[in-house]
Amino acid sequence: MVGTMFKKNDKPKEENGASGYAVGQKDPATQILENKFAHHPLHLLSAGQVCLGVLSILCQLVVSYSNDVHLNLYTVNEGIFCGVVFFTAGSVGLFASHRINQQNVTAFLVSNILSSIFS
Repeated sequence: MVGTMFKKNDKPKEENGASGYAVGQKDPATQILENKFAHHPLHLLSAGQVCLGVLSILCQLVVSYSNDVHLNLYTVNEGIFCGVVFFTAGSVGLFASHRINQQNVTAFLVSNILSSIFS
């Protein structure tokens, strides 16, 4: 059976927990999210976003510390601010990829929208 959470030899438990679902099962909305993100490289994309945030911060620090009088580079450290936003969004994504539920996915999407605005 393709798409089921049980193996051939597993049988669903008949005991009901306090939430009304079987003890071994999760909330149906959580199961749907886990099935959608099961083969999605969410953790790889989030780790890449964390790396890009660190790279943005490092590049801004290099520009700030190597500022020569003849270059006339005037910055307000915008690379650091954008890097912190990217790093935070990637961290939320890493957390959401390991603990998938509706609130974590919503927080990840909102943080990605904010990081795209900051970019």
